[in-house]
Amino acid sequence: MMGERGAGRQEQDLLKHFGMVSEEQLAVLLGVSRKTLQNRPIDKLPEFVKQGRRRLFPEAAVREFLRPRSAR
Repeated sequence: MMGERGAGRQEQDLLKHFGMVSEEQLAVLLGVSRKTLQNRPIDKLPEFVKQGRRRLFPEAAVREFLRPRSAR
């Protein structure tokens, strides 16, 4: 039987394998809480796919979303 830590690690490995960023990871990248991110209008977020109730963001969409915000 796999514990919660093992399941969480397995999930992260799968997300990385498929080039996806979780909502929690995106919130950390943006420096906001997950709840704040969930309350943002869809047009203020990178492209995402739904997995049940979760939103998963393709890495390429996150990079494109962050590009205009990066310092030059």
